[in-house]
Amino acid sequence: MKKIVKSTFFASLLFLTITFFLTAGTTYALDVGSLFPIATTTDDEVSISAAFDGTNILVGIQSPGTTGSTISAQLISQSGTLVGSRITVQRTDASRQATGGAPSIAFDGTNYLAIWADDHYSDENYHPDGYDVQFGAFINKSGEQVGSSFYLGATLANAYSYHNSGAVIFDGTNYFVVWEKRTLDQSADNADIYGQFITPSGTLLGSTIAISTASHGQRDPALAFDGTNIMVVWSDSRNQSACGLNSEGTTSCYESDIYGQLVTKSSASTAGSLNGSNFLLNAGTLPRDSTAPSIAFDGTNYFIAFAEETTFPYYGDVWHLFGQRVSSTGAALGGTISINTDANCFLPSVGFDGTNYLISWNDRTNWDVYGQSITTSGTLSGSAFAIDNDSGNQLGACSGTAVNGKVFCLIDTGFDFSTDTWGDVYGVFLDTSASFYSSFTGAGIWQWNGSTWSQLTPSNPTSMVASGTTLYGTFGSNGIWEWNGSAWRQLTPSNPEAIVASGTNLYGDFGESGVWQWGGSSWSQLSPSNPTSMVASGTTLYGTFGSNGIWQWNGSAWNQLTPSNPEAIVVSGSTLYGDFGNGGVWQWGGTIWSQLSPSNPTSMVASGTTLYGTFGSNGIWQWNGSSWSQLTPSNPEAIVASGSTLYGDFAENGIWQWTESTWNQISTSNPVNMVTGN
Repeated sequence: MKKIVKSTFFASLLFLTITFFLTAGTTYALDVGSLFPIATTTDDEVSISAAFDGTNILVGIQSPGTTGSTISAQLISQSGTLVGSRITVQRTDASRQATGGAPSIAFDGTNYLAIWADDHYSDENYHPDGYDVQFGAFINKSGEQVGSSFYLGATLANAYSYHNSGAVIFDGTNYFVVWEKRTLDQSADNADIYGQFITPSGTLLGSTIAISTASHGQRDPALAFDGTNIMVVWSDSRNQSACGLNSEGTTSCYESDIYGQLVTKSSASTAGSLNGSNFLLNAGTLPRDSTAPSIAFDGTNYFIAFAEETTFPYYGDVWHLFGQRVSSTGAALGGTISINTDANCFLPSVGFDGTNYLISWNDRTNWDVYGQSITTSGTLSGSAFAIDNDSGNQLGACSGTAVNGKVFCLIDTGFDFSTDTWGDVYGVFLDTSASFYSSFTGAGIWQWNGSTWSQLTPSNPTSMVASGTTLYGTFGSNGIWEWNGSAWRQLTPSNPEAIVASGTNLYGDFGESGVWQWGGSSWSQLSPSNPTSMVASGTTLYGTFGSNGIWQWNGSAWNQLTPSNPEAIVVSGSTLYGDFGNGGVWQWGGTIWSQLSPSNPTSMVASGTTLYGTFGSNGIWQWNGSSWSQLTPSNPEAIVASGSTLYGDFAENGIWQWTESTWNQISTSNPVNMVTGN
């Protein structure tokens, strides 16, 4: 069974080598999607990093091997499905396959670079209790290894060297890798920070750079790039003054600060170099300051997230979460920002989505993963939210890839620190483009951004639908109007009987005039028939046509899915659900129908792989793909869903939000209509 050195994994987890690719929005509302499997073939797999190539995401994975551990990678699509098979990275010395750390990943526009720490390079440098050296390997966009793996940094002759906590970034021309290096007795008190530039062809550019070799330990480096310089940050013990007995009964010195160093970007033929000296970013005032910082750049300034220990000594520790804004020249901006002091926060990570920072961390109380949005000025936006608080232990980080408004997070499940073993690797998307809208009698349409309500119009619509941050409303004789996040515009003066939306497509049922599609600039007729109901997902439209049953429009033609006439239909992804009255609830998976329940629901909504149904006096129930569970015995007037978030209209009791485990009231008012932009 593979054993993971905890300090190495913890430090590496903090630097998820993923970059945000997200369009800025006017509001910031996060909906957490369902977890999807990435690596579940063994009981001991772990991942700390992924990168996005514009089409797919490559996830680095470490898992057991026959004589040690295996370094591998898996491509996944923007919807969370596996792309091809997992690739096993061929190590330099395949005969030894010794203990290797989970790889960090970056992308250069053509290939990915995976870097990891291995505990072998040559016999004289091999050390059985720690990782010795950093290795790298290139992987192309098809998920194939390019060339052989290669060695990144020099060892010290006749001395143990301990390289861990590696992180990698691409500066537009070359890669830059940083790591923690321990020498002699492998103690953290002897750790230093080093870096190395590497060309996209795998050539080491220039010499290894000593980033920090101050007294005592420098640990857990992370880095970000602002277009001119690379900023490296780490936990630094050069100013330590708090000493006491540790859990083993020996004296240890604690207290560490956050330090940084600027490194100039490289050119095609020249490596970057140190730009100035090490600088102090946050001085510890508690018994032990930060460990394992994380850093992101917002286009103007940096933001660093770190945890501080509030108890002394190390065992029985409690950690709180803080942040610090930093200029591009390395100057601390303002004071320390308190992010969360309610939970036992650990291992924070930070990323920027084009509008706000997203901080994620692990709550050590039950080992769950939480998140918090923070503005570029350092103000908390909304409340902390659960990313994964399922039963069991999980670690995760979300400083990561975002595509189509969805932030990608890695979740490692089933770990056990007592045995240093791990479980499986999952992914989850946080939808930052989804929004929740409600209309209230006489008060018009309002939008909920996760913490506050804002009015979009004082007018009350006849009906409304949403897709992402775009809202559509019908206003009687005034026709259909579109809200694009900042302004309203009329799409047609005609008044439809119903509308549905998906992506950039809007579909309208105009009675005897049939079904029409709005593609962004013009209307086109899809059918002269008048449907009873419609739902849409992607570019696929489904309609019920009375005694003619359910039909599917695939973008070019109509196909009948069943001649039976349902009372209602809902859709999520490629899965269609039908309420067939006394026949119960059925699911269409693309080829066959299967029954999920013999009961007849009052209403249904679907999001991801989850179906929600209201069953009169029996309340709201959730179908997770295999079984039903009751969320509340209360009976709402209406429900809508986005990601793993469910909203219920409970009449005079207002609007309540279900987020995987708890209900929270977000309005005391009774809405006329509710929609989400999922």
